[in-house]
Amino acid sequence: MQVIGDEETDDRRLDELSRQLAGDLRAAGPLAVRPLTVRPPGLAKSGTIEQIGYLVVSGLLSASTIGAIRDVIVAYLARSRARAVRITVGDREVTIDGASAADISAVTKQLTELLEDDPE
Repeated sequence: MQVIGDEETDDRRLDELSRQLAGDLRAAGPLAVRPLTVRPPGLAKSGTIEQIGYLVVSGLLSASTIGAIRDVIVAYLARSRARAVRITVGDREVTIDGASAADISAVTKQLTELLEDDPE
């Protein structure tokens, strides 16, 4: 899951926005939420680094959990300065922005198709 800020959002603010969304998602249901970690480029001494603005979300994705994820993202976009949230499963993705969040039924259908078809 990726939090997308506007052109004025710096890395510190993007990190804050993604941590807020992580907290909201954890409170919504039985989900494990953590920052995405990647191997650093080159010969860095650290084993992994956090990818700013990206979250890994896992857990039992029932219909009610998918609805809760949708509700959390819609409410989060309404109150935060994030521009959009992109959810990626494999090579498929859904991007929810303020405009698409207004059409709850379309968002629900997109999320359900994306998350229920996940082979994992």
